Amino acid sequence: MIECLSRKGTDKGYVLWALAAVGDPLACEAVITWFEPVLRKLEKNPEADPRGNAIFAIAYLEQITAPKAADLLQRFQKIAESLPPPTRRDLADHTRLFSSWKQSTNNA
Repeated sequence: MIECLSRKGTDKGYVLWALAAVGDPLACEAVITWFEPVLRKLEKNPEADPRGNAIFAIAYLEQITAPKAADLLQRFQKIAESLPPPTRRDLADHTRLFSSWKQSTNNA
């Protein structure tokens, strides 16, 4: 499953969802490698992830204790409020980090 993150033509959202569901620590480097360029794009343009695949990368990374994961989560938190409302709702529904947004995003 991990190798699917680097393979062209695979649905990264499904792969990330599955990895987040099991929280396999062996996938940490692959998820970080996939997520870093996505985060850079989101930092420049909050609409750069139209499929919302980053949501499940966040759901995975918040389960991992690696310092690099914590750094990426911190960077993501800085831009999260600028993401489109549907993405913010999905973050509230699928992550612990943004679960406090549930009430406010359901009214957006």
